[in-house]
Amino acid sequence: MRIALSAWHSIVDHDDLALLHGLGYEVVNLGAYLDPRHPADPKRPPLDIDPPPQEVVDACRDTHAAKMAYPPELFEWLGSDGVLIVHHFIPEGIFAQWPRLRAWGGRVIWRSCGQTGISLEQSAAFYRRQGLERVGYSPKEANLPFHSGMDAVIRFAMDPDDYQGWTGQYERVINITQNLAQRGEAVNYPFWQQATEGLPAVPLGPGSDAIGGPGELGWDDMREALRVARAYLYTGTRFAPYTLGLLEAGMTGIPIVSIGPKAWGAPDLFEGHELAPLGGFDDPAQANRALRMLLNDHALAQHVSAEQRAFFVENFGKDTIAAQWRNYLEGQIA
Repeated sequence: MRIALSAWHSIVDHDDLALLHGLGYEVVNLGAYLDPRHPADPKRPPLDIDPPPQEVVDACRDTHAAKMAYPPELFEWLGSDGVLIVHHFIPEGIFAQWPRLRAWGGRVIWRSCGQTGISLEQSAAFYRRQGLERVGYSPKEANLPFHSGMDAVIRFAMDPDDYQGWTGQYERVINITQNLAQRGEAVNYPFWQQATEGLPAVPLGPGSDAIGGPGELGWDDMREALRVARAYLYTGTRFAPYTLGLLEAGMTGIPIVSIGPKAWGAPDLFEGHELAPLGGFDDPAQANRALRMLLNDHALAQHVSAEQRAFFVENFGKDTIAAQWRNYLEGQIA
């Protein structure tokens, strides 16, 4: 089976390409990992995977063009029994090209992650009646307004070998979010400010250098930060929470304190409090106390870490998720 991944998110580009290639499929990524050995983004490492034929790579090299209009060379390589998996936002990648996609004849899967809206869901419903498949990232997606339905729920996958070795000797609270302060309410920055008041806290990720952090981190530095820091404060993202950072923290074992569903603003769509062993806190003062306990009690943090990592490995480890993808792609509902 040949698969094209149109993700437009370098971390998902890396993780999904590695996962599906590991299952034995021939896979091309149309984003940062079009050339797997020379990725276009430093957030994840190169992958030792052969790219598709050069004519396919050349036709897809202009990523903007590939997003707006998949080239005929791609469809020729995929064949009529191939699969196109489109991550996240989809109008340009699917709706505008639907006649071409139907003429091609392969499977088209929307890999959604909750970052949609009413108009997108309403449009997607029309195309789903014509064969568009949808694989969601969380059962909570079904609570989105005017949700157009899902064929399966398959979580994001983490490789336990990539995220391990938590020690927590660095008595700091961290968070890894792109532009935490700049995005404000969209990532609940006020909650971060209140919940970490008076605590040693360091925001990480692009834009963090504006609020006392180091800015964007490479792959190794990001994982090292997760390993050595004592606690992680998860603040979520809107419209529906994007849980990739939560999964990285959970798999590493750094104890997570999460914003609560009411403080986040849409309880039916939020699940950070369900995935974090310590639960979620609607009151930032309560989150502050929980973080303070972890900072002051390494033994408690170690207990939380062990319980948390076992849960995340079982539910989000690559072996679990790979089996679900194989079942879905080969004809069984995951």
